[in-house]
Order: sequence, then C-alpha cells, then structure tokens
Amino acid sequence: MKKIILIFLPLLALACGFSRSALLVTVPTLQPIPSPTITQTSIMPLATRARACTVNAETLHLRESPGLEGIVIDWLKAGDVLTILEDQPEGDWIRVREGDLTGWINSNYCTEAP
Repeated sequence: MKKIILIFLPLLALACGFSRSALLVTVPTLQPIPSPTITQTSIMPLATRARACTVNAETLHLRESPGLEGIVIDWLKAGDVLTILEDQPEGDWIRVREGDLTGWINSNYCTEAP
C-alpha cells in the first residue's frame, strides 16, 4: 500500500499544477549593509560635547584641588571661558580646564553656557 501512495503522490502533485520549482524553498538574497558616510560619523551627539562656563566674578582662583585649602595655581578674570571636565563635582567645586591648566573652581562663579 505504501508503494502505491509513493508512486501516485508525485503524479497527484503534477495533476494539481505543482511544478518542481514551486515546491522548492526560496532563500532571500542578503543585501549588504551600507557603511556610514563621513557626514553621519562626524556629527557628535550632544551628550559627548564639551560643556563650558564663563567666569562671572572679577577674579577667580583656579585651585589645584577642590576647596579653599587648595593651592591657587592661576587667577581667572571675568569673561574667561572654561571647559568643564567630567570629574565628579565636590560640593560646589567643579574641575575645569583653562588653556593648558587644569584645576578646580567654585561653580557659583562660573555661568554655564547653553
């Protein structure tokens, strides 16, 4: 009985209009993923852009360490623009860079740029 079914099954498929190619499974062709363009990679996300602030006091001490006990390494003047570094603040004290100097200032005397 099994032999009869095996013989008639292909004939039945042909009679119903199936072709051999219709029974084959087609696999989609993979498309290459395009590489990012220079324009796409040169735009820096906002989160990674450097933050800056402007000194809003007549003079401001740039200190070696946070707090009034820190050694003064430079005097900043009103209008100086500083880069705020990503170090964890120490109370009101933030770590900044001015030119080639890096130190700490009291954040109350520096207005962050928008």
